[in-house]
Amino acid sequence: MKTIDSCARAPLACALLLACAGVAAQDPAAVGSGIYKCTMENEHTRVCEVTFAPGAKMASHSHPAHVVYVIQPGKLRITDDATGKAEDHDFKAGDTVWMDPVTHHAENVGSKTLKGIVVEFRDMKGAPMAGRPSMTDVPRTMNEAPPMDELPPLDKPAMPPPMDKVPPDVPPMDPLPAIDDEPGKRDD
Repeated sequence: MKTIDSCARAPLACALLLACAGVAAQDPAAVGSGIYKCTMENEHTRVCEVTFAPGAKMASHSHPAHVVYVIQPGKLRITDDATGKAEDHDFKAGDTVWMDPVTHHAENVGSKTLKGIVVEFRDMKGAPMAGRPSMTDVPRTMNEAPPMDELPPLDKPAMPPPMDKVPPDVPPMDPLPAIDDEPGKRDD
């Protein structure tokens, strides 16, 4: 394992390593300032509007796990930097795509401007989840519910218990008419 002392002995190698790590982990909002417009960001999530004009290219950048929702269709060539594998994707309006953490670069190879919303999920480990159990390390797809033993207990009953007394702010009801025990007989 490399230590700080070993970096002191080989400053050029360490500088190159840090430079490469910086390139590999570029923020898409910084790399693609004309493409990405982030509208909300906190310690858990970032939401960005993405607009790829025809021919637009985005340099290498990294994402944590994220979801892409396509607003306006288009065609992107996405190249995984780790494998060098390039794939063309025809995105349709309304498509919702889950993507694991990745470092890649992209180019609009279609004739239409592609627009979408990217929601990046940051490390949520230990984050409070208002009324929910904390997330486990087991990855789940967007449509997969947690196992029943991970669901939180209900703090309150689903329905309030029946009341023994009418609350004081409820007006009294008129008495109901008496029910005739013998329907064929009428008092005239």
